[in-house]
Amino acid sequence: MHDIDKFASDAAKIVSRSQASAAGRPESSTGESTAAQKLAAELSRHFEIWTRDYGNLGSMIAQYWKDRYTAMLATEAGRTAALAWLEAALALISGNFTADMDFPDDDWAELREIVSSEAEELDLELLTTILGVIVERGKA
Repeated sequence: MHDIDKFASDAAKIVSRSQASAAGRPESSTGESTAAQKLAAELSRHFEIWTRDYGNLGSMIAQYWKDRYTAMLATEAGRTAALAWLEAALALISGNFTADMDFPDDDWAELREIVSSEAEELDLELLTTILGVIVERGKA
């Protein structure tokens, strides 16, 4: 199993546990919002653990994802898209980004800003790899 696959499998387990614990509770807009926030916090922490070797880059990406994608976690389709985003982000910073992975343009812009802000702290090979993908995709 590749690292991205293991990350995705563990993230899916986090989602399953979250849904199981929410199953029995009455649904309300506040409860759903709280459940989404709790799930977002758990998934962000999971991402940060997997990216701890990349300095602040992982935590900054996790915070951006949490701010932007927490509301999407309230639906099945949203959870699927949000998890795919985290998988792609992990692939990007671990050098495993594939041709079928992508982000919306505004996310590319934010990722470029995050990487730029951390450039001096990043390993040169990692920085070159990430910026290479950004340029290759025409997102520079």
